[in-house]
Amino acid sequence: MIKLNVNDKIYEMPSSMEELVIDKYQRIMELGEDRTSIDDMIEVISILSGMDKELISILKIESLKTLNNLATTIFKTGPSAFVQHFELDGVWYEFDSNFSNMNIGKYSDLTKLSEPGLVNKNLHTIMALMYIPSNKKKKRNILDFIKSEKANLKEEYEPSKIEERADLFKEKLTMNIVLSCVLFISILRSAIYLSKSGISDEDLEEKVIELLNSVSLKM
Repeated sequence: MIKLNVNDKIYEMPSSMEELVIDKYQRIMELGEDRTSIDDMIEVISILSGMDKELISILKIESLKTLNNLATTIFKTGPSAFVQHFELDGVWYEFDSNFSNMNIGKYSDLTKLSEPGLVNKNLHTIMALMYIPSNKKKKRNILDFIKSEKANLKEEYEPSKIEERADLFKEKLTMNIVLSCVLFISILRSAIYLSKSGISDEDLEEKVIELLNSVSLKM
């Protein structure tokens, strides 16, 4: 975190996607792609740091530009590795790639939440559907994911628990996990399609590694 001392008060601003939570990302994305006006700069810095916009507006222009450059840097860093599992508030969560046997309710929710124009608004809920409480960490290779090996899940699909988990993720889950998941799902779908063409496991794994490398994503 970047520590900012303004009027003898310390504010913290994330320095990378590993520190930027979903809620702040969503609020910034809602401002649109062209965030170059002074008002937009103030809004972004306020969202990231928790600093009042009135306080930011009285800073010197050079200070504002410096803070804006720091904020901009965050969005220039993409995810470097797909996160299979993580711990949050004492609970382990694992990516569920069991697409072929997915509950119809979960499939329907994912389809609706992922419609064009709705993804950013629903990121926290999509992640709550894709990352499920797990009994233990289990490292899976790419072929395990392609074959939709079921994760070590603690629970079946229950909408009420999804909503509760989505609220937690919105507040605390960081964007490196989210963005790497979005990229990985896209690659995984392509790999599953390829796997049905009769390609050998060896060639399939090589192809998927090429796809991962094309977006600089590690397993």
